[in-house]
Amino acid sequence: MESVALELLKKLNNAGFEAYIVGGAVRNKLLGIPISDFDITTNALPDDVKRVFVDYRFVEAGIKHGTVGVIVDSEVYEITTYRIDGDYERHRRPESVQFTSSLKEDLRRRDFTVNALAYGTDLRIIDYFGGVDDLKGGIIRAVGEPIKRFTEDALRILRAVRFSAVYGFEIEENTLRAMKDCKSYLRDVSKERIFTELQQIVCGKYCAKAVYSAKEIIFEIIPELKITETFNQFSLSHDYDVFNHTLVAMKVSKCRTPTVMWALLFHDIGKPYCLTFDEKGYGHTKGHMQKSVEIAEPVFNRLKFPTKLKKDVLTIIGNHDKRVSDTKYSVKKYISTYGKQAAYDLYYHKSADNLAHSTYGIKRFVKEVKRFKDYLNEIETANETCYIKDLKIDGDDLKILGFSGKQIGAVKEKLFDEVLKGNVKNCNKDLVSLAKSYL
Repeated sequence: MESVALELLKKLNNAGFEAYIVGGAVRNKLLGIPISDFDITTNALPDDVKRVFVDYRFVEAGIKHGTVGVIVDSEVYEITTYRIDGDYERHRRPESVQFTSSLKEDLRRRDFTVNALAYGTDLRIIDYFGGVDDLKGGIIRAVGEPIKRFTEDALRILRAVRFSAVYGFEIEENTLRAMKDCKSYLRDVSKERIFTELQQIVCGKYCAKAVYSAKEIIFEIIPELKITETFNQFSLSHDYDVFNHTLVAMKVSKCRTPTVMWALLFHDIGKPYCLTFDEKGYGHTKGHMQKSVEIAEPVFNRLKFPTKLKKDVLTIIGNHDKRVSDTKYSVKKYISTYGKQAAYDLYYHKSADNLAHSTYGIKRFVKEVKRFKDYLNEIETANETCYIKDLKIDGDDLKILGFSGKQIGAVKEKLFDEVLKGNVKNCNKDLVSLAKSYL
């Protein structure tokens, strides 16, 4: 894609215009990580861009703000005229833009120094605001006055947290302070946009550190989490309050899929409402799984979670403390109810959750977690039957034997349970023989 983008720059240069690759592509190139798209900035006006690329197909949805999408091999390369943004509407989008002939002025309006970089066909990095040094230092710093940047576009607040979570960058002190001061502006950002940023944050390698440093911002979006901060569990199994236990679990998780990571963030959110004490003064939170589900579901609805993701996350939250791995049979029952992927998701959740306990707590639960993984491996290796649809006997077989109506479904369930327990092989002959005994 870079070679195509450079060819587009050359066409603009040959037509007498300046043109540069800009933004995230430059940042990722310097970091040595994959680049998903290349944005181009130029002093050519939109009509000039269309004349230069008259033989190409266009996307003109952003032409009001100076952007023409040029399509090459089904990929869209956005080419935007240098511009200065006007006043922003509801802390999100500029009401108007003013075209300029200055690349520096165009870069000045961007969010962070690491995104205010450009290069042309000579591949020389243009850096007016110290972005290269901030990249080397692992720093997220607003371009110019931080308050102004976040007042213009509140989504930049979460973008900064996302860069911190994904890349492990530190957010510069004044930038972070401005983010917290402007956090209420996030109310003007669409829930879909907030969800997209949050999902990348919670799945980021450095999410725990990023979320902790920006916890006031996260609490602004998900106030239900605030009560977990400093909430003492009064348990020998825990060294941390609920919030920090959650962050440690997210930090050590070896599976960073959205399902597992969202579940880790919310799995104990109901604990503060379920705390009781025994005669020795130790705390217990019986019922916290269901309470966590009750709290989490409205949050997921509010954040516009995709339906399947919501269902999968709530399944983990509602089962994360159950001892589903006491026997291979119980693991198979879980798989038959929720699916094999859900069982693996629960295992990865339990593994991370356990490592976030105290030394005493880890010793209490480590055998359960290991047993869970061993059973999953055995089931996978032997391709053991876990779904009733794979039963080697059907309704017609049972009708021939003399069963009818609701009996057929009940007998199939009973036969399936015996297969899960390992009491009978999943073969038609053995299942028919066992079914006969039920007559």
